[in-house]
Amino acid sequence: APAGGLPPTDPSQMMETLMSNPEQLNSMVKMMKQNPDMMKSMLGAQFGGGSGGQGADKAKVEQMEKAIDQFAKMDDKQLEKYLKMANTVQTVTKPVLNTFKATKNM
Repeated sequence: APAGGLPPTDPSQMMETLMSNPEQLNSMVKMMKQNPDMMKSMLGAQFGGGSGGQGADKAKVEQMEKAIDQFAKMDDKQLEKYLKMANTVQTVTKPVLNTFKATKNM
């Protein structure tokens, strides 16, 4: 298993990282709301958007762009409600993720 200090580029690994770190999740969601175009361009670069990318990557980018648009449309009250719910989910799922990781690495 690679043990670098680089952030994961696989979307499922990115979500796992975000789900285990409430502050990181909150700041990413708020960034999506404040600057959706920047987030979209970062996604495009992340998934090779400029190189005519593979179909699967293009589909992932489109799906993520739709999610970014949804966050951008939320008002602050909705966003706080979402973050509170997401952080509660994190608290519940973290032990499950840790158990899954432990059994996966056996």
